[in-house]
Amino acid sequence: MSLYKEEQREICREKANYMCQICAKNGKFNRGNQCAHMIPQKDWIIKKYGSKIIHHHSNLEYVCSTKCNSKAMIPEYEYEDKVEQIKRRINDE
Repeated sequence: MSLYKEEQREICREKANYMCQICAKNGKFNRGNQCAHMIPQKDWIIKKYGSKIIHHHSNLEYVCSTKCNSKAMIPEYEYEDKVEQIKRRINDE
């Protein structure tokens, strides 16, 4: 794993206080164990938007299970708005 990806995952974990963000939205407090991509990290998506966008901490949610991981994904029609949001964050960093 690249240093950039690992740094972004650590930011994701810390931002979530190591708790599952999907469960927290439902009032449950489960410990997370993985970072889920809201825009999936599929090859065609990485080619379209770039690795820096896809692996940015703003595209990650810390989750506790594969069930919560799948719930973290956003619908494809929201990708462009999310990408623009991430680009603004990158420019501000």
